[in-house]
Amino acid sequence: MLNSKGFDLWADKYDAHVGLSDEENTYPFAGYKSVLGSIFSTVMEKENAVVLDLGFGTAVLTARLYEEGCIIYGQDFSERMIEIASEKMPDAHLYKGDFGEGLAEPLLNIKYDFIVATYAMHHLSDMKKISLIKTLLRLLNDGGKILIGDIAFETREDMEKCRQEAGDEWDDEEIYCVVEELRESFPDLSFKQISFCAGVLSLSGKNLHNVKKTSDMITDGVLAYGVTVGRFIFEEEKKTVYAITDLMHIGGSDVTMVYQIPSRVYYNLISMSLPDRIPSPEVPAAETNKYHTHFLCGESAYCRRNEFTLADVDQAML
Repeated sequence: MLNSKGFDLWADKYDAHVGLSDEENTYPFAGYKSVLGSIFSTVMEKENAVVLDLGFGTAVLTARLYEEGCIIYGQDFSERMIEIASEKMPDAHLYKGDFGEGLAEPLLNIKYDFIVATYAMHHLSDMKKISLIKTLLRLLNDGGKILIGDIAFETREDMEKCRQEAGDEWDDEEIYCVVEELRESFPDLSFKQISFCAGVLSLSGKNLHNVKKTSDMITDGVLAYGVTVGRFIFEEEKKTVYAITDLMHIGGSDVTMVYQIPSRVYYNLISMSLPDRIPSPEVPAAETNKYHTHFLCGESAYCRRNEFTLADVDQAML
């Protein structure tokens, strides 16, 4: 698998290499132009769309979107790729970094109509794919979409068939998308097969759980400066999340750490946080320090830009 320096060296010849494989209809880039064309057509359904492109490379796709009036944000870990893309899109907002290790901080403060990744996700492990997609879902505008064009297969059997046909050309270091397995985490994931080895995966933001801002939390007690205990009520899902929140200032931004706690701990902490109120029965000493334990171990912790969803509750981030 190429690292950032490897991609720097390959950048000037990247488009020609990909184009040859596409024209000859061979693994791994058979269907490449059609994959990009499909994503382009979808994005063009919204005028002046705000688009985040992860692993934009030489901007084959995003330069076209840029020309059509889209507002482009992007992240890539190849400095040379960024130079090439910047020449094509001088007003785009491009950042250097490995998105598999997290998005650049400025990108986390934007809401997008479309988040696209073309021939980039196969560099991530399956667990990192899932974690990244969950992060991206929170960055979508209402009705927004994640569009992933890549070497991908509906089933693992389909992938094994392609592996056999590719023979020595098969790249064992890449981790390709197997759609039926990703659907275990994202039931609404759809897949459009483009070629025998590629397709477009899409996931819409319209089915997201309610987003809760920490300012909407029902704050029942103050434990310390910036630290509160209270409840998030998700009315549509008919679920209440009991939590401790800690307001922090990171890199000039306000970020809230949300620590989910059992309802029993919540009621004990409430009894301690309210003035002139003595718990009955008396709270054991171990319970009085319970919230410190949560802060130290990071149990069920979610670091957010002051908002989170029930999907976060199901997947601890720390």
